[in-house]
Amino acid sequence: MRELRGAGRRRLVGLVAAVSLGLLGTGVETATAATAAADRVEPQCAGDFYAPRWSDQSVAEELMAGNLTLEPFGTWRLPDDPAWNEDPFDNRSWLFLYHAMNWADPLRRVGLATHNQAMLDRYTALMQDWLADNPITAPASSMSWYDMGTGMRAIGLTCLAATYEEPPSWVLDAIDQHATALSDPALYAGFGNHSLHQNMGLLALGCSQDVSTWRDLAVQRASDLLTRSVDEQGVTDEGSILYQYFNYIWYGSLAHQMDLCGLPRLPLMGRVAKMPDFLGFATQPDGNLVAFGDTDPVQQSPTIAGTVSEYATTEGRQGAKPDRTFAVYPRGYAFSRSGWFDTQAADEQSLASLRFGPAKSTAGHAHEDAGNLGYFAYGSQILWQPGRWGGAGGPPRRYVISNDAHNTVDIAGARYDARATTPLVAAVGSRTTDVVTVASRVLKGARWRRTMVHAKRPEMLVVDDRITQDSSRAVLQRWQLGTDRKVRVSGCGRVDTSGPGSNATLLWFGGCPRLSVAVGQRSPLLGWRSPDVNMFVPAPTVVARESGRAVRMTTIIVPRPAGLGSSAVELLSSKVDGDRGVAEVRVGGQVHRVAFTTSSANVRAVRSPSRTVARVEPGSRGPLGLLPFHVRVRVSSVTGRVATGRVVVRIGRHATTGRLRNGMATVRVPRLAAGRYQLRATYRGDSAVRPSPSPVRTIVIGTPRH
Repeated sequence: MRELRGAGRRRLVGLVAAVSLGLLGTGVETATAATAAADRVEPQCAGDFYAPRWSDQSVAEELMAGNLTLEPFGTWRLPDDPAWNEDPFDNRSWLFLYHAMNWADPLRRVGLATHNQAMLDRYTALMQDWLADNPITAPASSMSWYDMGTGMRAIGLTCLAATYEEPPSWVLDAIDQHATALSDPALYAGFGNHSLHQNMGLLALGCSQDVSTWRDLAVQRASDLLTRSVDEQGVTDEGSILYQYFNYIWYGSLAHQMDLCGLPRLPLMGRVAKMPDFLGFATQPDGNLVAFGDTDPVQQSPTIAGTVSEYATTEGRQGAKPDRTFAVYPRGYAFSRSGWFDTQAADEQSLASLRFGPAKSTAGHAHEDAGNLGYFAYGSQILWQPGRWGGAGGPPRRYVISNDAHNTVDIAGARYDARATTPLVAAVGSRTTDVVTVASRVLKGARWRRTMVHAKRPEMLVVDDRITQDSSRAVLQRWQLGTDRKVRVSGCGRVDTSGPGSNATLLWFGGCPRLSVAVGQRSPLLGWRSPDVNMFVPAPTVVARESGRAVRMTTIIVPRPAGLGSSAVELLSSKVDGDRGVAEVRVGGQVHRVAFTTSSANVRAVRSPSRTVARVEPGSRGPLGLLPFHVRVRVSSVTGRVATGRVVVRIGRHATTGRLRNGMATVRVPRLAAGRYQLRATYRGDSAVRPSPSPVRTIVIGTPRH
């Protein structure tokens, strides 16, 4: 297709402009060519993978010494003449990076900047050797012509070509071959960021070589891709918070490419401008991203100037202040926050998150995480996500993607249907509570409805799971906790964590599921987390299990700030009935009543329940009944608050009133005739403590002896 190239190429001349845009030109084959090319720049030699970095000098020197380091892998001894079938780490991710060839570009950048001919020669030799050993019809590796890698390498070819006054035929042939591959519909991924990189590579070739057919196809595909991949709210179809940010960067690179090529920007680029606001809502109070999908469990959120993202990462010092604390996105994300930095400090804020929406099969970096929850409170992560492991595959990768590794419901023997959607049923927010309900059939042979209630004052999370299935099977509710947490199961439906900082108490009501804890279990894998690419560490997973065709498990997760022990949290009463649930929970010295349905919730402080006990004290000068006697009444509250007010003591039809002092009252009862009587003391309550009756006791009044 060489005859289609125009006589002139669009170039941005000037080293200062090149450095400021990250577009420094490439290396050469001879000293004469290098000198001639050093002050020329190819605008399309640009983007995230070809920008100068502070580490360029040391990386180039290591490559000259024969040492190749592809993060996050170790260092490998690069042969003088690679065969290009090497796989020293037995890892597809490493192979992808190896064949993308952008790792060689520091040799070009440093070689040109310092006039180091040896670096330029090594750079050119590596590029030429790869091209010679990897014809598309007989590549050295299955990853040689991988879709995204081919697009990245195509941009590298524009850098390579710019090192020559007149590129040699082997460079032009390589450009033709890459453009042909990137244009081939059979090789076009068609969705996700892989297609974006294919389009960017083809656009770079079309603009640098002035080939309109390549350029126009890349623009048309990119426009179609943007329409599908980024919705009107600026949310991508990747199913990953981290890849939301990556796509923001890469679509920005595409727009810059088009600017430099003299092309109008894509009509829907305004959607990309909304992407940082989504990232802001997906940023926890500690500045890390909510780790849904392929996202590291501890991943610092980006700071994008002038946006909600900047506000979230600078603790409100800069950026655009969000206009709400409850944000729901049709692409499958709900974020419920207790407040922002104008009303709460970072260690006072909470963030509850829930996944729903599109099927996993439609999102390239999503997990089997329908209905999955995240929870951050009092400066700590309460419910964790599994991480991403890496693209190498194998059991660890399968595990971190799987339903087993998330805060979801599972069914023993039920296959996860990656084609099933999880539609939103209700999303209702208020100042004190936010409610989200979703429905799903991702578990074969079952219907599952999950309601999340985030109570902001007091802080707690209520999760109501209702499962109906075709046959009786074990239903498993899993909760992923911190690697440094100790976990204790006690009583009927109670789990407490302990460790530095804030902790949590998990309480189940409306039933008593069988509870267990797995940490680093190997067969099958359970209780693991991937804190970084290719890292796998044990972490506790709490499993609640119940069996039946219809199962309901309702969990209250109460975060405890540092210093608040597990004894300060208690489930006092609970009931679930149809669409409604209600419970009373003591947190410290206050009792809260939580009532919810699938679309509403109410949390309010209530008076403390009390317990009243009555004991008869006979008169000192004769048997019971001969003289007036006393009834000692003791009233205690669940919260430890001292009860005040009045008690009424009834014996048969006789009633006497007394007043509490320090929670105690002694009531004088007049002489009664012989017989059997029912005794009950009733506390009338006060502003902080509820009324309560004592258990009914039978007393016998004897006949006087003469």
